[in-house]
Amino acid sequence: VQFRCFLHINLKRSSRHDLQLILFSTLIIALMVSGTLVILFNLRGRMMG
Repeated sequence: VQFRCFLHINLKRSSRHDLQLILFSTLIIALMVSGTLVILFNLRGRMMG
């Protein structure tokens, strides 16, 4: 649903632009998740010690 409505990507055609968009979106999401985990573990360490 997100690919079709929000990103306007059809899975039928294979385009270099669509691949770059998917990879960039995946990179941004991975950076956000990893940054959140670093902050949470840092706060957990400060609260325990």
